[in-house]
Order: sequence, then structure tokens, then C-alpha cells
Amino acid sequence: MIICDIKDQAGDGGLRRVLAVIAGREEQAAEIAAQFAKQGEVVEAVWYSDSRQLLAENETRRFEAVILFQSGDEAATDADESALRSAMTDTPLYRVG
Repeated sequence: MIICDIKDQAGDGGLRRVLAVIAGREEQAAEIAAQFAKQGEVVEAVWYSDSRQLLAENETRRFEAVILFQSGDEAATDADESALRSAMTDTPLYRVG
């Protein structure tokens, strides 16, 4: 389980976990958030089309974890994973197929 101490951006004082989702379709980020919601957990899943887009952000430390979806090109997914692991050493990375 991923635990976060980030204040809920909705302002209700609750906790909200923020996950980066790298996937071919934006809907995949919504699916991740829905899966957590089914378990009664509120997460914000922020979608990125590739690792370069995520790593270009100044504030990558706000993410509790990164979920990397396998793309059609395994070499590209491997490169994304390598770049993320090098740049975000303290952030868990989950690669899903």
C-alpha cells in the first residue's frame, strides 16, 4: 500500500495520493483512479503520454508512485523505465502490461 501525507487539494483536509500514469491513452489514468476508488481510496492519477513529458515537470516529487503501462514497443517502454528509475530514485515505479 502506498501512503501519502499530501493534503487533499479539494480542501476538505483529507489525504490524497497523487500517482503519475504513463500510458498510451488518457483513459488508463482514469481506470487506475477508479480501481482505487472501488477500494475506498481517493487518488489523483495524472496522465502522461511518455516519460519525457513527466520528467520535464519541475515537481516530480509530488508523485507517490509512477505506473508505467507497457507500450507496443518494448524497447521504448524499457527506455522509459530506465529514465524514470534514474531520475526518480525515491519514487516507486510499477510497470504493468
